[in-house]
Amino acid sequence: MLTIGGYTETALRGRGGRLVPPAGMGDSSGMEMTEVLTRGQVARQLGLSPEYVGYLAVTGRLRFTATPLGRLYDARSVEEYAQSRTKREQEPTP
Repeated sequence: MLTIGGYTETALRGRGGRLVPPAGMGDSSGMEMTEVLTRGQVARQLGLSPEYVGYLAVTGRLRFTATPLGRLYDARSVEEYAQSRTKREQEPTP
């Protein structure tokens, strides 16, 4: 059985019975999901609060898919955000 971010395939299925891909990743028909993370996993990985992870999602900084159990975040999006944050911290302040 498929398990993503601690959720089973059954829990991730939408009303139509198909897996829902991460936002911006195209149609779900015939497509496998990319790696996804829960809000808590993202918060731990980035060292942020779960509430701030939600803020990053609604402001468009992190891609996510809404499921019946809540948001699942695209792992590539999280990695890109982490890299941009590290890059920003390393830039000299004028």
